[in-house]
Amino acid sequence: MQSLPFTAADLSYLPGLNPPDWTDITPHYEYYLNSPQCSPIKIMEGDTIVGVGAAIRHADTAWLAHIITHPEHRKKGVGAFITQSLVNILADFETIYLVATPLGQPVYRKLGFIDEMDFVWMQGEPLDLDYDATYIRPLQENDKATVLAFDQTVFSEDRISRLSQHWEKAMVWDENGTIEGYYFPTLSEGVIVANNPTVGLNFVKLRLKTTGLTIIPLINIYVHEYLTQLGCKETITAKRMRLGKARPLQLEKVYNRVSGQIG
Repeated sequence: MQSLPFTAADLSYLPGLNPPDWTDITPHYEYYLNSPQCSPIKIMEGDTIVGVGAAIRHADTAWLAHIITHPEHRKKGVGAFITQSLVNILADFETIYLVATPLGQPVYRKLGFIDEMDFVWMQGEPLDLDYDATYIRPLQENDKATVLAFDQTVFSEDRISRLSQHWEKAMVWDENGTIEGYYFPTLSEGVIVANNPTVGLNFVKLRLKTTGLTIIPLINIYVHEYLTQLGCKETITAKRMRLGKARPLQLEKVYNRVSGQIG
């Protein structure tokens, strides 16, 4: 097996790799190709692409994303080879994260990754729900430092390189001059972070107008109970895993989407 850079010409091979219960991975790989913070790779066996994956660099942490082995080449060590190749690319980082499905978790544990937290994908239909828009407004220039500090407190990561690509569509909950939460609808499948359930669930209601998918840490019991009451079903379970230095987290404040991508 050989690890090589993933190229634009390889995008046409992704539908054959895309797991049936995942959303379309092609837009993510298009992003990886165009972002200087990302290094997508492909694993070749002869002339055949048998796996893909990507490394994402933040300022002081890194993520592995969309680690996928072709179904016909599983149980041959491809997943471990992809993961180790990406870890080697990120050798300068003290902390590397990923989000792992049950299929990948044993592979990552053998390479030294440690379980941190459980996540679940909740799927329903888009719903036209009433929400309180009193304090919701577009993010403004003078909000950026506050949102970045808020984000770093929750995730213990400096994600300015990622967030700065999504300012235009971002929204904040501004309650009498204090930002109590924010929503980045174009970052990954959307990121909602809030100081309390009132703020978080109002952003969730806004999000549900356009999509039925919500991805949450199970530690956040409020949003899980709310989505269950709406009839949403658990479709994918996954674990956030870490290699290297531990960092404090406040993921109970996350109402949609983990920091990185599933792998």
